[in-house]
Amino acid sequence: TKDLTKCLMSFIQELPEKDQDLLNKTEFGSMSQKAYAATLSLGYWAVKSRSQRAKEQLTNLFVHCCNPPTDVYGNVLETDEKNCDC
Repeated sequence: TKDLTKCLMSFIQELPEKDQDLLNKTEFGSMSQKAYAATLSLGYWAVKSRSQRAKEQLTNLFVHCCNPPTDVYGNVLETDEKNCDC
């Protein structure tokens, strides 16, 4: 998963700055969504919703570029770094 995280970082840089900050601090950093919400004086559910949208955008960028195999629900099954050089 460390290789996948490295790959995803390039896609995260394509997201809007506020989404980059959110994902870097909560998903790849050590900050909880509740703590993140408090630092920005936002409601927890607003941050949770923003996080979900950012993850969807990230997934779309990744799938569009790398075209990994997915299950019937659209979940990525595996990825090969050789196929992901966007």
